[in-house]
Amino acid sequence: MKKNKFFATFLSILILSGLILGTQAFAASTRKTIYLSDYQIWNNQPGVTRTLNYSYVYSRLYSVYPVSGGTDTFTKAQVQLQDLAGTGLTNIYTLDEASTSSTSMPIFEGKLATSSVKFVFRGNSPSYAAYADVSYDPK
Repeated sequence: MKKNKFFATFLSILILSGLILGTQAFAASTRKTIYLSDYQIWNNQPGVTRTLNYSYVYSRLYSVYPVSGGTDTFTKAQVQLQDLAGTGLTNIYTLDEASTSSTSMPIFEGKLATSSVKFVFRGNSPSYAAYADVSYDPK
């Protein structure tokens, strides 16, 4: 009886661990709140790996708001996909928090084989710092 109980407990833990770890391993999209400095300095996100199966990536702005508080009139932020050396692989896109879907960002021809990339974000105005709730998917 004890062997069956131990085996059932072990099997349950193993399955639960597999579900938790498996979900994280295949979650390609990242969502986080980031700091956007004034003067429109790019905020580099950690490098990610593309599958090379797609000629585009996705990014979305859920919200952007001032660091110092006060009235929130911020609605936009900018994003670009770069290689790890900082070379742009897409155009610079202006994301709007009013958008209800992710923005598709086509990768430049001749750069499609670049697998190690990073998303960089900056504010839409050089005068103000902000926090932004963003997501990005390297596909």
